[in-house]
Amino acid sequence: MTKTRTLGSHLRRIQFSELPRSFRDAILISKSLDIPYIWIDSLCILQDSREDWETVSAEMGLVYSHAWCTIAASSAKCCHDGIDLVREKRTSCEVMLYGDQDKRVGVSITEDPPTWQAFYASNPLNKRGWTFQERELSPRILHFSTDQIWWECRSMRAQEGPDLFDDNIGEPAISVRKKTTELRTLTSIIRAEEDYARIRLTKAPAEQSRIEYDPKIFPGLEISQAFQLRCLDNMLVTSKSVTAPAMLKNLFATEARYNTWLKAVQDYSTRAFTVITDRLPALSGFVSEMQARHGGEYVAGVWREDLLRSLLWRRDSRTTTVASTHTLPRRPSEYRAPSWSWAAVDNAISYDLVIVNRLQIDRLRPTTAHIENVSVVPAGLDPRGRLKGGSLLISGKLKVYTPSSMSRSMIFHFDFRDEADDLPVYLLSLFESSSMDRITGRGTLAWALALVMVEDPVPVFRRVGVVSKALSEWFIDAMDVKIPII
Repeated sequence: MTKTRTLGSHLRRIQFSELPRSFRDAILISKSLDIPYIWIDSLCILQDSREDWETVSAEMGLVYSHAWCTIAASSAKCCHDGIDLVREKRTSCEVMLYGDQDKRVGVSITEDPPTWQAFYASNPLNKRGWTFQERELSPRILHFSTDQIWWECRSMRAQEGPDLFDDNIGEPAISVRKKTTELRTLTSIIRAEEDYARIRLTKAPAEQSRIEYDPKIFPGLEISQAFQLRCLDNMLVTSKSVTAPAMLKNLFATEARYNTWLKAVQDYSTRAFTVITDRLPALSGFVSEMQARHGGEYVAGVWREDLLRSLLWRRDSRTTTVASTHTLPRRPSEYRAPSWSWAAVDNAISYDLVIVNRLQIDRLRPTTAHIENVSVVPAGLDPRGRLKGGSLLISGKLKVYTPSSMSRSMIFHFDFRDEADDLPVYLLSLFESSSMDRITGRGTLAWALALVMVEDPVPVFRRVGVVSKALSEWFIDAMDVKIPII
């Protein structure tokens, strides 16, 4: 590492033999590509200087997005494991088959080449928080795994393994794999539609319209991120591929960008950090690149222009580790972000309430709440990094929750169950959707924030969860308010 005491000597010379094996291998690869410069975080950032770290971490978007190529030691669990430069020999055998008219055919049998899905799932780098934006921002990446090199850039993916051929046409392997991926994706969607229709028909007519796409019920919709391009690539492809009038094209591109962001946050929230407070700083470079390309105001892990929908995250209990199942999950004692931000908790989160079933949030219907103002207080030099405060001023319909026949359909998704104990819970309606029951036409559904009041000294509110499938009629006698949420 480069620290304040070693900076002077490192500026003069660093002994190659003293570097960890992964660093040495990366330097050898760079030299073989005739690239004279290499960036390694622990050498290029003072590891014991908070000021230097905050300054440079805010510029990481420029470092990786302007790199000629990024080298990924994908199979290494730490910097001492090195990069696998020697290929493991693939097992194979040859068999002679006898056909009609005593014709002999030689057949070579080898194990199936690994897929991008298998590679992505087994890649230790994809489980680390900081590597998310490094992969997203890099124009080109050379992934080194135990058995081959994988290539990833803005327009394609390829791998070093044996070519695949499609009906002896002799297409490049990447073309065949692309077709295979598209077929698997289409098959998954078709299977999900069939599952949805089958389960929906088992319900009574009055309940059929309430059955939603749920990833736990309809696994066909769980399409692996390994089959998709990176987030920025998706945004670029969408903005170029849509053929429509300029206004509609911009609307489609904006919607796709925010959907992609929500999906990216879901993946990112599952990743591990040595220092958990790095969650927002480790996104700063990616956010900076998005703002340079598309504009927009970014606050506490969400985009102001999509803030209402971004409030509907929930803690994903399915990703709870075995070690943590014996303890009751709690909100971090150290401040992370405002309670309305997904970054306020250290757990994996899900946006399945708004991106699994798009019918739940109708963009053409007026919202029942409006963002009046939002502000955050950075804890350091980077406004997109760590925070020490933040507030959201929102207007809408607010009502104290009391059980009744009108509230039976509500589903509560509490951030942490103990936060709602012994305190009145207020519900703030955010959105309404189309009629719940097409036969009787009874009511519409509402999605709401669950809040508790905090005296500080003027009453303010703190989020404790979200509520889905609330009947909008329940809010008829709610108060029209303008409240701050911290």
